[in-house]
Amino acid sequence: MRIASVLFALMLSGLFGGVQATEVDIESLPGYIDLEDIVIPEAAESVADISLGPELLRMAFGMQGKTDEDGEQKLLAIRVKSFESAALDIETLEPIIARIEAKLKDENWEQIVRVKEGDERTTVSVKYDEKYVLGLFVMAIEPGHEVAFVNVVGRFNLSDLDGFDIDLDDAAIDSLREKFGDQDDED
Repeated sequence: MRIASVLFALMLSGLFGGVQATEVDIESLPGYIDLEDIVIPEAAESVADISLGPELLRMAFGMQGKTDEDGEQKLLAIRVKSFESAALDIETLEPIIARIEAKLKDENWEQIVRVKEGDERTTVSVKYDEKYVLGLFVMAIEPGHEVAFVNVVGRFNLSDLDGFDIDLDDAAIDSLREKFGDQDDED
């Protein structure tokens, strides 16, 4: 599971965490995308369904905390849902893709990368305000092989993504840098 391995490495890169305990309703945040109704097919040969909320991120990475100027945790949730199956076809996946793409459009996410080769698709979308990235969403679909959905939720700068061990192509990284610049923590 190449995509899932890369995504799991992303979570273990030591980037995330904070030290301040905060009650947060993740589902109400603008960077949240609901992945619960994505049904993993019975035919899936391997599955990664990972959900890390603020508490787990804080426990796992508290010593390397990334906090904003108010001491609040910058990264609040990471959700990865991926699976491999030789039986995956685009017709089965199309309703899932359509629902997520409609939600992203309705909620004014900006798609910064869209790659389509035949039935293979990769998109990277961001939700942001004037100063921060509020959500990052990656959808990678390779029918007949692997599907992955990743949602990173919080309130972070591009510089907070340094150390991401994620296999985004140069166009995706360039698009992020063009949109948000090389911000640092001077806010």
